Amino acid sequence: ITERVLFLVSEMGADPRDILAVTFTNKAADEMRRRIEDRLGPDSKSAWIMTFHALCVRVLRRHWEEAGLSRDFVVCDQDESLALLKRAIASVGLSDKTYPPRRVLSLLSMQKNGRPYSESDVRDYRLEVLNELGVRYNAGLRAAKAVDFDDLLALSARLLEESDVLERDPRLAFRYILVDEYQDTNRLQYRIVRALASTHQNI
Repeated sequence: ITERVLFLVSEMGADPRDILAVTFTNKAADEMRRRIEDRLGPDSKSAWIMTFHALCVRVLRRHWEEAGLSRDFVVCDQDESLALLKRAIASVGLSDKTYPPRRVLSLLSMQKNGRPYSESDVRDYRLEVLNELGVRYNAGLRAAKAVDFDDLLALSARLLEESDVLERDPRLAFRYILVDEYQDTNRLQYRIVRALASTHQNI
């Protein structure tokens, strides 16, 4: 990905502002940015080189109102998400041992990513209880003006597909979209990339 960005700019004359390169880890994104800046100089900083979640944060910060968020929304990390879910579990009189927060959070994540539960996923739990925990967990996020990592993806996909922000925001009309480890993208990440590529059809 790094070499391709370098080629696009130095050999093909591409404007760094027209380039989006996404990857899965902060470490990989930081390394790509550093290597590209070392070769191309400070002008390369105008390229968007980041993780999927950082991309979503940037898009949602630009269009928070259309996404149904507060201007000052915050992003919960996993520890904060677990704390919210533990409160939801306690609020319905259940035990962490009966409904382990990490497992329940994983199931709620599947749901937000559009993956229906299988029988094996929920065999140890009551579906109506899982649904109620999801309602209370999401209410806790809203009360805190917060989103979790899955919300970043889901809200961005919906915003890009269902609103006119791509028509109104030329900064999102990337001519070149590069995805590191593309085979590892999930459905929401694919929808986001597909929407951002709708203008120039170049992934």
